[in-house]
Amino acid sequence: MSDLDDDDFSLGEEDSDDEPFAPYDEAEEDDGEEFAAASDESDAEVLEPKPKKARVSPKKPSPKKVKNPSAVKKAATPKTTAARSLQAKAPAASKKSPAAPKPKPMKAGDAEAAVLDYMRKTNRPYSLLNVFENMHRAIAKPSLTKLLDNLVAKEELVSKTYGKAKIYYMNQSNLPVPSEAERLALEEQIKDVTADCAASEQELKGVELTLSEITSQISDAGLDAALKQLDEEAATLEKKVEALDQPGRAPVSPGRKDALKRKFTKYRTAWVQRKRIAMDGVNQIADGMEKKPKAILDLVGVETDEETGIKELPTI
Repeated sequence: MSDLDDDDFSLGEEDSDDEPFAPYDEAEEDDGEEFAAASDESDAEVLEPKPKKARVSPKKPSPKKVKNPSAVKKAATPKTTAARSLQAKAPAASKKSPAAPKPKPMKAGDAEAAVLDYMRKTNRPYSLLNVFENMHRAIAKPSLTKLLDNLVAKEELVSKTYGKAKIYYMNQSNLPVPSEAERLALEEQIKDVTADCAASEQELKGVELTLSEITSQISDAGLDAALKQLDEEAATLEKKVEALDQPGRAPVSPGRKDALKRKFTKYRTAWVQRKRIAMDGVNQIADGMEKKPKAILDLVGVETDEETGIKELPTI
C-alpha cells in the first residue's frame, strides 16, 4: 500500500486558479448602452451629407474718383487751343463746287403764255409734275396748279382725273383743222419718208453684208503666214517623194502593206462613228436650247475637223 492519502492529491481553496464570478452590476450595463447610443449618433453624422456653401462672387472694386477734375481740364486745354490754331491757319482742303444757277421766276402772264405754248407744241397729255419738270421748275407748283386750272377754265386745256392723278392736255377743238389739200400733202410726205427709210435700211443691210465678208476674209499678214506654211509643207513632201523614188530603196512587203491598210481602216471607221455620235448629241442639245449647232460647239468648247484644217476625211 502506498503511504500517500487522498488528501495529498486534493486542491485547496488557496491553490485554485479559478476566481469566483463577479456579481452582476446594473451600472455597468447602463454605461454600455450609453456608449452604443453615442457611437450610433456619430455614425449617423458621418453618413449625413454636408450642406454646400453658396458661392459669393467677389465684389468689383469701385472706380476711383478723380480728385481734381479741374487739373485734367487745364492739362487738356493747351492741346485743344493748339489744334484750333492749326485748323484756323490751315487752308481749306476742298472748295465747294458752285451751285447751279436757279431759274428766274416768271411773271404770271409770261408763265401762262409759256405753258400754253409748250402744251400746244407738244400736244401730249402731261401731269402737274411733268409740266413742272419740263418747264425747268421756273414756275412754283402752287402757281402752276392755279395756272393750269385757269387754262382749263378758259377751255384752252382739258383735264381728266384717273384715280389720284390729274392729266392736262391741249383742247383739240382749238387746234386748226388742216384742209383736204394739206392732208393729202402730208400723206404724200409720209409715203416719201417711208420709202426713203426703207431704201436706207436696204442700203444698211448691204453695207453690213459687205463688212462681214471683208472681216471674214483672211488678212494680208495671215495670208503671208499661210503661204509660208504651205511652202514648208510642199518642200517636206518633195523630199519625201525623192526619198521614195530612189532606185536602191527596198520595197514594202505585201504583208506590211495589208497590215497598214487594216490599221488605217480601223481608225478611220472609229473616227467616223465617234464624230457621228458627237454631232447627234450636239444637234439634240441645239434643238432643246433653240440654238444653232455651231453655237453649242463654241459653248462646250469642241474643236471641229474644219477648225483643225481637215476639210474631208482621208482615204486610201
